[in-house]
Amino acid sequence: MSDHDRCIRCLLPNSLPGVALDDEGICRPCRACAALAQGSKAASSQGELERILGWAKAQRRPYDCLVPLSGGKDSTYALYLCARVYGLKCACVTFDNGYLSPHAKENIRHAVAATGSQHIYYGIDHALLIELYRLALHKSGQFCSVCMRGIGFATALAVARFRPALIISGHGRHVDYYADGLLPEIIEWGEAAYFAHMIKGEPHEKEARRLLIDRPRGVTPTLDSLANRVAEALPDGLPRRAWWAAHGRARQLLKGLGIERRITLPQSIALHDYVDISHDERLRVIQSEMGWSQPPDAGREHMDCLVSEIKGYIQTRKFRGLSKSSLEHSGQLRLGHMTIEEAQRIQEDELARDEAPAILEAFLADLGMTMDEFQEAVRDWKKIERFRTKPAYPERAP
Repeated sequence: MSDHDRCIRCLLPNSLPGVALDDEGICRPCRACAALAQGSKAASSQGELERILGWAKAQRRPYDCLVPLSGGKDSTYALYLCARVYGLKCACVTFDNGYLSPHAKENIRHAVAATGSQHIYYGIDHALLIELYRLALHKSGQFCSVCMRGIGFATALAVARFRPALIISGHGRHVDYYADGLLPEIIEWGEAAYFAHMIKGEPHEKEARRLLIDRPRGVTPTLDSLANRVAEALPDGLPRRAWWAAHGRARQLLKGLGIERRITLPQSIALHDYVDISHDERLRVIQSEMGWSQPPDAGREHMDCLVSEIKGYIQTRKFRGLSKSSLEHSGQLRLGHMTIEEAQRIQEDELARDEAPAILEAFLADLGMTMDEFQEAVRDWKKIERFRTKPAYPERAP
């Protein structure tokens, strides 16, 4: 048992179950990051990326790749690399959750024009979204899973429309502050089985399934979508966990046989698993090459969504010692993109102020929730365990 209350490398507090500090005070995500670096994946990643992109071009599909485009810097940089550096024929899709900022829409317009890409928006009735946000808050203690499901469904629609060989996102270990899923207690789950479980028996279940879950016409079932369907039909607990364990073994077998990609087309990759570019360099490139900009008062992350700050605030309600930038800074520290003294100073200042985002009052008014109802809804992180197909910490589940 460690005597530390924070990771000595990335400053994550041990109030997060996934942190799991060792005797030296180093967290599980940092240990995993170090092991990955020692495995020399970075040295071969560029060649692997070129091989994957060459395969995509060889498929001679209408579009080489589909880029989910939010208007933020990571997805904009992904589109820049795909179109302007690697010469892929790109299509883009954006899920409009009703809180997509005007600035993000302008960035999307500039990015599409700069790359000559095709682009579509997908959005659903805002009143239904509000109902789903309120439902998600009460039942799971967070609301971003609604948008994650929306992004997933919009991507499936775009696959049917554009028929790309690849889906290429702006995510990856180099920008993923959740450390490759090693902190599942703070991830906003958007998989179909999770969302279906959460809305089951609710008044808007049928409409929500049609608009956010049911496979769009023209989309061929994939191994993952079929697995999700089976998981939905199984009881919670051991049967569902046993199914996902068997599914994982089957994926490994198919991968070893070299046929996994053909069954799970289009393949999805996270671009920043292969490309390590600092925050400042990404910013410089997209500002000069893609016409990207952000409001003067915007933070480093997620200026594309007007209510994104609320997500970080919710996380600080659940975990003692977590500031609104702790997760972002932990990733930057692992990559060596900022100093521990700088991160510590910022986080200490945030913890001392502990202010609710200015947008929260208006958001709660939209939801018809009081501040007391909101605080009670988001207090317990373990609520999300009820809806996961693969519980992260089954021994902790209520």
